[in-house]
Amino acid sequence: MATTVKIEFDITFAESIWSAAKAGLDKSSNEVLTISRDRYCPVDTGKLKASAKDEVIENTEDTYTREISYSTDYVFYVHEIPYQHLNPPTATWKFLETPFERHEQKFSESIENAVRDVL
Repeated sequence: MATTVKIEFDITFAESIWSAAKAGLDKSSNEVLTISRDRYCPVDTGKLKASAKDEVIENTEDTYTREISYSTDYVFYVHEIPYQHLNPPTATWKFLETPFERHEQKFSESIENAVRDVL
């Protein structure tokens, strides 16, 4: 006696899930950038705050990677050296790490919710 199992897979459905997962990551990544830039990034001249970016650095059929960054020649010093920044009042020296750590769980939740909406 033989048993046959037939599995059909709808690639369109898989693509919808992949697109939803990417959209969830996009949303979370943008939220972290916005919070970092608007609440925690120290402002003197505004150059550091203006250099904030959130971009896709890899987008293949099996990998999707975003990078949140600041790009000035002094960003390392402002981010890594403890200092009491005063402008804005919520500014901190770990202005990118702080919001990322506080919203790390939201990355997973955002992706899960986006995928769940497709299902």
